[in-house]
Amino acid sequence: MADKQVKVVFTPSGRRGSFPVNTPLLHAARVLGVDIDSVCGGRGLCGRCQITCAEGAFPKHQINSDSSHLSAVCATEIKYGERKTPPVSYTHLTLPTTPYV
Repeated sequence: MADKQVKVVFTPSGRRGSFPVNTPLLHAARVLGVDIDSVCGGRGLCGRCQITCAEGAFPKHQINSDSSHLSAVCATEIKYGERKTPPVSYTHLTLPTTPYV
């Protein structure tokens, strides 16, 4: 039996791909060549790999995205107030348009 796949779309680049449920978003971004700043290597120490889950219908990408499609918020995310959790359903993500300094 194959693992359930979820579609992840990163904007503004428009890069997208399908990944097994619970694939970390930072890993999906790296596989797709999406640059997400993560000084600590994704260990949740610096709070730099910030994303926003865009909600609604995205006909161009053939998905309906909702923050409930991401797995539960962990303690590290609560500390930084940002989402880094793996998707559990189709998800459209928006990245910051300006780099962090």
